[in-house]
Amino acid sequence: GFHFPNAYLRSHTTLRQGREVLLSQIKGAPESFDLAGLHRALTLARQQGGTWPVYDRRIHDVSPQGVTVTGDVLLVEGNWLLLDAPGWRELPRDFSCFIHAEEALLQKRLIARKMRGGLTQSEAEDFYQACDGPNVRLCLAHHCPADLTLRMLGDGDFCI
Repeated sequence: GFHFPNAYLRSHTTLRQGREVLLSQIKGAPESFDLAGLHRALTLARQQGGTWPVYDRRIHDVSPQGVTVTGDVLLVEGNWLLLDAPGWRELPRDFSCFIHAEEALLQKRLIARKMRGGLTQSEAEDFYQACDGPNVRLCLAHHCPADLTLRMLGDGDFCI
């Protein structure tokens, strides 16, 4: 839920390989997330819980409806939570798990997910080359050590 809303992504830019690009063109990349909001929410969750944003895959945007965070254990998942980069590596966490998978497996799964979301195979492959692929490679190559690392197998199962 800590993606920036689409309206923000369409109106803000970042530098990529020396070019200024709209964040909407690289949606899913670390720059397209509200890192400060995530850090604030994780810090507050330790003290008092709170309401967190929700990402809705039906509208492909952050939903105006939030979810109330309560309880003694909070499980948070995301590609960038262990990113070895300023801001990300400082996120509060008590225990971390990294799921490693081969890029070819992730490519197949991500293209299939985009096609389920309505893209043609060609559009999904183009999106992978432009956005998902660089994200996969960044995530796999530049993550902080985890307390536990699992490996995703080709059938979707996991092993240590």
